[in-house]
Amino acid sequence: MLIAIVVIAAVGAVCVGPVRLAPAAVVYALLHPSLGASDATSSHAGTILWQIRLPRVLLEILIGAALGAAGVAFQALLRNDLAEPYTTGVSSGSAVGAAIVIVCGLETTWNGLLLPLAALAGGLATLWIVYQLAVTRGEISARSLLLAGVVAGAFLWSAEMLVLRIAGKSTDEVLAWLMGSLASASWRDSLILAPIGIVAVAAISSMTSAMNVYALGDEQARSLGVDTGRLKAILTVAASALAAATVSVAGIIGFVGLIVPHIARAISGTADHKVVLSVAMLAGATVMIISDTIARVSFGGDGIPVGVITALVGGPYFLWLLKAKPG
Repeated sequence: MLIAIVVIAAVGAVCVGPVRLAPAAVVYALLHPSLGASDATSSHAGTILWQIRLPRVLLEILIGAALGAAGVAFQALLRNDLAEPYTTGVSSGSAVGAAIVIVCGLETTWNGLLLPLAALAGGLATLWIVYQLAVTRGEISARSLLLAGVVAGAFLWSAEMLVLRIAGKSTDEVLAWLMGSLASASWRDSLILAPIGIVAVAAISSMTSAMNVYALGDEQARSLGVDTGRLKAILTVAASALAAATVSVAGIIGFVGLIVPHIARAISGTADHKVVLSVAMLAGATVMIISDTIARVSFGGDGIPVGVITALVGGPYFLWLLKAKPG
């Protein structure tokens, strides 16, 4: 059912926009991708479909699934329902990497590939530093991870503000990237995100049974044969890599990784991470498709960053969750 919902949402997103596409024209363009401009009946729909909307919808699905999986992993790792994918500060690290490239005027270098690679490198470098700070006696301390992530994020955010001050004419571009946007989505972005996503999700998926036991507590998990050190390391690295990869291609999209795991648990009616992980990925994909479609058609088609939509919805939800679950 969830897969069907994702498909329906994706089809709707492809058809809706400043230029509306009839379902028949979309089907024709999908079945005849090679005709292009040589066929007057399909050139218009085909160009919009293959060059603009399909790459964007695919990226929406990948980002939503990645943030959903990362959210499940971090909430399990910290045993905290208010944890989210940017806990380790990777979003700020990615933002600094991207901002430096933009300020230096290098965003078109390597056909635009340098920007996402620099953002990814910044996020992964932040992960490495936070990981080293969080390791105590050869094992990650959840408390140290949280504190190190908060401090690193605050420090890097200050560095980001410094870059913005230096940016001058590039300020608007940097700010737009910080708010999260899929306006420039391309097939290349999906090719960057997909391999990282597949490996990281596979790593998290392999730990779902251990995550169920770990929910009982560190001591109980160890007594039942769970290698908690290995579990924490895999979840930290895999979930942070997912977060860094999504930021590298679309900027910072907040609250999705926070609210989607809760939606997944409510839908599935269970806390079993084997089920919750899959449901969260599908729910995340649906949330991203709907949110970005709303962002794309807002203000008469001028559009707004998708991060604005997710924050407007996720912010009040976070406050409600904080009140409902103060512990």
